[in-house]
Amino acid sequence: MERRRTPVRLAGLTAAALLLAGGLGACGRNTLVGRPAIATINGHDISQADVQAAVDDQLKVLTKSGPGAEKQRAAAEAAQTQGVPTKAQFAVQLQAKLDEYRAGSYRMNMTGTDTELTAIIQTEIYRDALRHVHGKITKTERDNAHTQVLQSIKALGLKETDIPKRYLTGVEETQSIVLAIQAAAPKGTVPPATPAAEYEAQLKALYDQQAEGYAQVCISLISTADEASAKAARARIDGGESFASVASEVSLDATSAANGGKADCISRSQLVGVFPDATASKAGDVLGPAQGNGAWVIVKLDSVKVPTYAELRSTLADANPNTDEQAKSQALGAFVDKEFRAALKRAKVSIDSRYGTWSAKTGAVVAPGGRAATSTTVAGP
Repeated sequence: MERRRTPVRLAGLTAAALLLAGGLGACGRNTLVGRPAIATINGHDISQADVQAAVDDQLKVLTKSGPGAEKQRAAAEAAQTQGVPTKAQFAVQLQAKLDEYRAGSYRMNMTGTDTELTAIIQTEIYRDALRHVHGKITKTERDNAHTQVLQSIKALGLKETDIPKRYLTGVEETQSIVLAIQAAAPKGTVPPATPAAEYEAQLKALYDQQAEGYAQVCISLISTADEASAKAARARIDGGESFASVASEVSLDATSAANGGKADCISRSQLVGVFPDATASKAGDVLGPAQGNGAWVIVKLDSVKVPTYAELRSTLADANPNTDEQAKSQALGAFVDKEFRAALKRAKVSIDSRYGTWSAKTGAVVAPGGRAATSTTVAGP
């Protein structure tokens, strides 16, 4: 029996959303004897066992992906993305989702089931949209889908073996469908792209302007309680004493003092926050004293490493995306959404009332008692 799962906004959201939003389900296209259908979509049966398997797999993914998902949330927060929850809010949301799936697992009540049933039905709606545009899944779509899914898993700090194989197979299958719909978009759907060489030149110009700000600076540190003590320590260094010996003797930071003042490596931009003249400093320079984090500090730059263009390119590209690529993504996403909406109107869905009702307006299952499942969509290349 074939089983499929639907990713939640695979390209439009972060990898965390893909694996945490609960938008993955399984579909038995020919339900086996003894496994009664609880819903049908365009003539295809969905069994209770299919939905239970999807709930169980989602629980496994939720349990595995917590730490990596928090990393994704923190990155989005640092980028000042709108609507990003705080760390505390995110932890509460993740725990609530885990509790929800644990409550429903193996008892097949409505907890988590409406979300997975919605995903299964939506998978078949996307499949109908693919047929309508006369699209076909080729090796290119499957290879690209596989690459995207693996990137999402890696971005969460997970390994492929951390995720149930059945789950991965379904995610890749559905993403292949979406990519095939995009590939079938008529000419003129996507605006002309900026030549790659031109965009690369723009990124290299940004690198020339900003590379120093991304430099990693390894420092030695002297921390004192007041300005007078810091100035006295600086005078000894200027007088010829080694930074290490002064740090070992007077620094209040016990950890670094025990190692001759050797401290962590930080970005140059962090250093500039305390020492404005650090913008042009080089290895061997001594800065301070200056007040920072409740103490008076002096630092020595032990080494300065400026990242190469190759090392920094992805960071620059993320911060300065190719606007034409964004336009392409938006155009293809709009095309997929249009075809999905059309297929949604054509869809013939029936659901056992014990498991909810189908809302053709939202494209989601409404659980008994009125709680609507989170509607899933797939957008972007």
